[in-house]
Amino acid sequence: MVSSMPPELTPEQFTQELIDRAWEEEDEAERMRLVLRALARSPDHADGYVLLAQQVDDDLVAVRELYERGVAAGERALGTSFFAKEVGSFWGLIQTRPYMRARHGLALTLWKLGERELASAHLQEMLQLNPHDNQGTRYSLIAWLYETGRDEELGVLFAAYPDDVLAEWTYTRALWTFRQQGASRQAAQLLREAYRWNAHVPAYLAEPRRLPKELPIMIGLGDEREAVAYASHTVHLWQGTEGALAWLRATVSKKPPTARKRSRPRPI
Repeated sequence: MVSSMPPELTPEQFTQELIDRAWEEEDEAERMRLVLRALARSPDHADGYVLLAQQVDDDLVAVRELYERGVAAGERALGTSFFAKEVGSFWGLIQTRPYMRARHGLALTLWKLGERELASAHLQEMLQLNPHDNQGTRYSLIAWLYETGRDEELGVLFAAYPDDVLAEWTYTRALWTFRQQGASRQAAQLLREAYRWNAHVPAYLAEPRRLPKELPIMIGLGDEREAVAYASHTVHLWQGTEGALAWLRATVSKKPPTARKRSRPRPI
């Protein structure tokens, strides 16, 4: 139970404390109470709408409205001049994170609702605000751009992060190159490079029935959990690209992988 505002806190600080407690609260009713109390004090706190959206995630229309309200609240809280001044620094600035969370949630919801161009536009603009991409939005975006055939934009995105070695990046880049060039030397080189980073992926793409019902919570670079996560998200892209799976099998069977240094597991 949260008492009245402690005298040592400003109204803004107390609102943030309510939101912080709501994030940690396991009881849904208490979490809702905390959020509504916070929004009553500060209707421009985007995280309040993010938390409400998570409470009604089975109703996509309601979720969309809440995320839209969160984005609008974040824009009001930050101010128009802030966006022009701090473009490229978002997420690194703590006060931008509620807005970025709301916008990310809105993009994902729009995609589920079939509004694909609008969903992709949100993620592209988020990457302009935060090119470091702390939220990992580019991994959803590459799949969306691939699925909608926006190859030129996809090429620009791949060029922007040339050192990314996660399976979602390396294998999809190889698949995109295959779609552009067929079984070219460059496509084969990119696929073998992806295979060297994670040799588990082809088996799950070729036999999606092996995928578990529940995805792993944590993955490690190059491990089998990463392969499961990648295949579950993108197997439809490989199946929908004529000749891609046959090319995958033929290419990776020609040369055994060279082990790469593995990193510690990370959350997905």
